[in-house]
Amino acid sequence: QIEPASRYDCGFSGIMESECQERECCFNSTTSPPCFYPEPGSCLPPCDVAEDQRLDCGSPDTGEEECLEKGCCYSIPSHNHYAPWCFHDKNSQ
Repeated sequence: QIEPASRYDCGFSGIMESECQERECCFNSTTSPPCFYPEPGSCLPPCDVAEDQRLDCGSPDTGEEECLEKGCCYSIPSHNHYAPWCFHDKNSQ
């Protein structure tokens, strides 16, 4: 059992259990948030995403910890310098 104060949101409003599980996060419809992970970075979404397939999930000043707390991927682009650092796979949305 993960204490409510130790839960980090890993989803969005109205997320379904299957969507939460695709993000490899924990789901419990009776808790808030219902889709969560126990600590930043412990239950990350699949992040092996080509730079041209990234959908922005933050602002230019979003840091790694804040990005991961939002349930997003974080990786500095190596080829496309315009690709977002904080992102989701645009094909999974």
